[in-house]
This record gives sequence, C-alpha cells and structure tokens, in this order.
Amino acid sequence: MEHKFLDLDIDYKALNLNDASEYKPQLECYIAGDSCGEEMGLDRKKISVLILPGGAYAMTSYREHDPVAFKFLSAGFNVFVLKYSVVPAVFPKALFEVYSAIKMIRANAKQWHVDTDNIAVCGFSAGGHLAASCGAFWNEDFVKEAMGDPESYKPNKMVLGYPVITATHDGHRPSIKNLLGKDKLSDEDVDFFSLERRITKDFPTSFVWHTAGDEGVPSLNSLYLCTELAKLKIPYELHVYPKGPHGLSVCDKQTEFPDTPQPKKPERWTKDAIDFLNEEF
Repeated sequence: MEHKFLDLDIDYKALNLNDASEYKPQLECYIAGDSCGEEMGLDRKKISVLILPGGAYAMTSYREHDPVAFKFLSAGFNVFVLKYSVVPAVFPKALFEVYSAIKMIRANAKQWHVDTDNIAVCGFSAGGHLAASCGAFWNEDFVKEAMGDPESYKPNKMVLGYPVITATHDGHRPSIKNLLGKDKLSDEDVDFFSLERRITKDFPTSFVWHTAGDEGVPSLNSLYLCTELAKLKIPYELHVYPKGPHGLSVCDKQTEFPDTPQPKKPERWTKDAIDFLNEEF
C-alpha cells in the first residue's frame, strides 16, 4: 500500500473561483503499490472510493476521515480522502474540487490499478450533500464548460451517510448557508440546492444510510432522495436504523461519542456498503 498526498493543481482563476480562501486542497491517497507485484494480485483493477467528510461546509471532520478510509482499504479498495474547501469558499468551488479529484483518479488508472467504471464518491452529512451534488450536476452545462469531458469526472456510484439532501427546513440550513456564504436563503437557492429536485436519470446508483434518531439532519433527507431514485428506477440501497444520533461515522469504539450509548445496528453499514460496491449494476 502506498500512502501519499497529491496537489489537485486547479486553476481557480480560469474557473472564476477566486474568493477570500487561499486553501489549496490535497488528495490523500491510499493506493496499491507495485512493490508486492503479482504475489498480492495488485495488477488487477480495483474499486476506488473518494471520501468527503462532513462538517456543515464549515470544516471537514476527522471522524469521517481515516476511520472510514481504513474500512474500505481493508476491503481491497483504493481509497482517497479529499479535505475540500469550506467557508469562506462558496459554491461551486468544492464541487469542482471533487470533479478534479475524480479526474486525477481516472488519469492515473494504469499506475494505480483503477477500475475506471467503478469509482464511488462517499460523503457524510454536508459531505453527503457535496457527494450528491457531484452525482446530480456532473452532466450539467455549467460543469461541462468548466471541467471538460464529463466521462473523465463522472462518479459511477454513491455511498451517502446521513446526508444533507434538501435545502428546505427538513434539511440542515446552516450547511447550505455556509455553502453559499449567505445569512438568508432565497426561494431560488432552496430550489436549486434541494438535491431531491435535481435528480435525473444520470444520477449514480446509490447506497444510503441514516438513523431515525438523527436530530441534526433528519432521516427525511435520505427518504426524499431515495424516493426520487425509485421514481426514475435508479438502483439504490437504503438503510434507516431506528436508533443513533447524527455523525456516527463507522459506529465502532474508535468513533463512539463519550457518554452516549453506542447503537449496534448502524455498525452494519460498512459491510453492506462494501457488498454494494462489489455488486454489478
């Protein structure tokens, strides 16, 4: 396994993405190296997972960084973590960073043994909104004008954990306000960034999980999304576990909240997500 950090080398000025933020995101990579050769079968193509931690577009949470990466790494996947731009950066800066990361993964397919038809974006909370935005907008004109050939950056699958989906009061409006750099959302903002209204046949097949006890981002967000996927006959897998607060991450001892009983059922999501990513659709 090779672990390294790579600059995305985005020309923000060319994309008209100049803002007060001077943050330059890096892609953290956990990839199969060549040192073990055929002994470990590292020449075969691998599923790749790009992780987007949550944090209300105000930060990127470490809870959804290494703990999640190691789960997917142990399943034999290539894993990448992107600590994308947050406030004061505004839409679509983080979105274009995600697309740039996917382009980098595909561009290095031969060297990293990447299955270019099996690249998944895995997002949590606001990172789930960013991941779902990546799935919703990849074939839109404003993205193609900035990023070029959509085949180079489109995601093939989604893994969404307790995602922010809607910009209505059923979602997490502070996340959307941070994303836009606004104290108040217009009706147009709510309509555009309520992703359940942006779902088309181009949205990737998706694994979605939530808890009914989530008071930070209600499980209605996942239900809204999957209802639209069902209408369009896009394959999806949905788990809503009865207990558990927001932000459970991998739901084990490493990420449990102090003085909060750790629900057992949500811990199953990582195994189910791995099975889902190994499935052909």
